[in-house]
Amino acid sequence: MTFPVDSTGLDLEEATEQLRAICGPAVEGAVAGRRRLYDAVEEHLHCSPREAKALLDTLVAKRFVIARRDLAGGVEWLIGPDST
Repeated sequence: MTFPVDSTGLDLEEATEQLRAICGPAVEGAVAGRRRLYDAVEEHLHCSPREAKALLDTLVAKRFVIARRDLAGGVEWLIGPDST
């Protein structure tokens, strides 16, 4: 299922579920991983690059997507409700 991004009525849980279905439960890489998430949001949720960035920033801010850093400095983006 896909839907256009509408910031006033977007279900963040549903958007997170779609992102997880597309990318899996986690994406590796601080920059490359976040880029993959942006691209997935833009392509599969049918939104502009600006909307994709805003949506992903919102998902991160509301902890639907979490950046987990390891001791070596690597980053893994965890997607979904069990990402804490």
